[in-house]
Amino acid sequence: MDKILITGSTGYLGACILTLLRSQGNFEIDTLKGRLEDIEPKTLEYDLVIHSAAALRYRKNQQIDSNENGTRKLLEGLKEPTKIVYISSKSVYGTKRNGVLNEESTLLPDEEYGITKRNGEVDIISSQMPYLILRSSTLFGLGIDNLGSAFPSTATKKLVFGNKINLFTPDVNHEYLYVKDLANIVVRLIEKNERWNNIYNVSGPTHSLFSLFKEIEEQLKSKSITPDVINKVHHIKPDQFFLDTSKLENMLGANIYTPTGKIVDEMLSYILFMDRANK
Repeated sequence: MDKILITGSTGYLGACILTLLRSQGNFEIDTLKGRLEDIEPKTLEYDLVIHSAAALRYRKNQQIDSNENGTRKLLEGLKEPTKIVYISSKSVYGTKRNGVLNEESTLLPDEEYGITKRNGEVDIISSQMPYLILRSSTLFGLGIDNLGSAFPSTATKKLVFGNKINLFTPDVNHEYLYVKDLANIVVRLIEKNERWNNIYNVSGPTHSLFSLFKEIEEQLKSKSITPDVINKVHHIKPDQFFLDTSKLENMLGANIYTPTGKIVDEMLSYILFMDRANK
C-alpha cells in the first residue's frame, strides 16, 4: 500500500483530496504537521507527495516563504526520490496574454504569485524526482466545508442575502474549475501511475460569465429567492487567455467535469443550510 503525504490538507483543495483518498481506502495517508518552511532535511519517507499547500494572492507577504522556500524545504526533507504531484497555477503563464495556451507555451509570470509558482515548478523538475505538475485555473464551488474565495462563490452569497453584485459588460468567458473536479483529477492521475514527468493544464469548461450567473439566478428563483440586484457595469474588456486542456482530456477522457447546474445547486443549498443553522 502506497504511503502518501498531503501538504495543505486543511485548505480548500487539500481537504477535498484528503477526503477523496480516504474514501478510496487504497492508500496510507499522512498530512503535514506544521509549516513547510520548518521541515528538517531527510526526515520524510513517503512513496508519493501531493503538494497542494500554497500562499495565495491575498497572502502576499507569505508567498516567497511558502511557495518557493517551502517547496524547497519539502524537497530537501524527502529521504529518498519520491513521486510528487504539484498543484501549480494558470498564473505561471502571466496575465497579459490572449488566445489559448498549451503546456509548451512560454511562461511569462508578471505578478509575485505566478513567479513563485513558476519557481516551485522549476525546483521540482530540477530535483529529478518523478513529478506531475497541474497548472490549474481558479477554483470554485463547495469544498468540504467552505465555498472558497472565488468570485462566483462570494457573489452567490451576496445574491442569496439580497445584496448587489456588479458584472462587467461586455460579457467575458471564464474557465472556473470545480474544486472537487480537481481533487478527482489528482486521484485519477496517481491511480494510473504511468505518466510521470508530465505537466497538465487543468481548467473548467469555458463558459460565458453571464450564463453562469443566469444559472445562479434561475436556481435562486426556484428556491423562491428573487435576485434582482445584478448590475451590468461597462468595462474595457480585459486581456484573456484560456488553457488548452486536451492533453489531460486525452489521458482521462472528457467526462471529468461536473455539470454547472449541480455545482450551483450545491453552493446554494450549503449557503441556505448554514444560514438556517446560524439563526
